[in-house]
Order: sequence, then C-alpha cells, then structure tokens
Amino acid sequence: VPVVVVFTKFEALRPVAFGEIKKELKGLSAEERSRRIAQRVEELFTNTGVLDRLSDPNNRARSKSHVRLQNMNQPNTNCNTLLESTTFALDDKELRLCLVLTQQSNLELCIKCAVG
Repeated sequence: VPVVVVFTKFEALRPVAFGEIKKELKGLSAEERSRRIAQRVEELFTNTGVLDRLSDPNNRARSKSHVRLQNMNQPNTNCNTLLESTTFALDDKELRLCLVLTQQSNLELCIKCAVG
C-alpha cells in the first residue's frame, strides 16, 4: 500500500521564519522578502529531519511521496498536488487509471498520466 504523507498548515512556518530573519529583511523589496522567508521555511522544514525519517529504508511505513498543503482554509483552494501525488504513488496501472477516470474533469492530471 503506497503511503503519501500530507503536511498540512505548512504556511504556519512562515511567521517562525520571519521572526528568525526579520532583521535581515529590512530594506528589501516585498518580492525578495517573500523569497527569503520561503527559503528559511525550507531550511526549517529540512532541519526537522522529518523527510529523512520518513524515507528511512527501515521505516515500514516509508512514504512513496509527500505533499505540502498550504492555505487550505482559503476559498477556491484545491488539492491538485495531493491528487497528482496520490495518482503517481499508485503502482497498479489499473488502479491509477480508475483514479484518473474518476477525475476526468482534471484535464491536466489526465494528460500527465497519459505521457508519464
């Protein structure tokens, strides 16, 4: 059974990252501040070692993939990344096809499966 790890509330690391580097952000453009905060969020996440533990060969529940969901409380937010990750985590082609067929309205996913 393929395991897909879902990290929710990933955006909760942004205030932590901002707090750690706010002095470095003074005088930078909004775009550069956002880029640096995102970079620090990645560092914080990597430093937790969660992905290393999840991909450890000795971990019986080793994940096939992982997804980071952000801002899921916002209107019009979707789970396309989760759906795509789940689709490609499936080893059985018939099962993958079944999932894709239930998602016919998701043209992008159908195309990725067709060429992948």
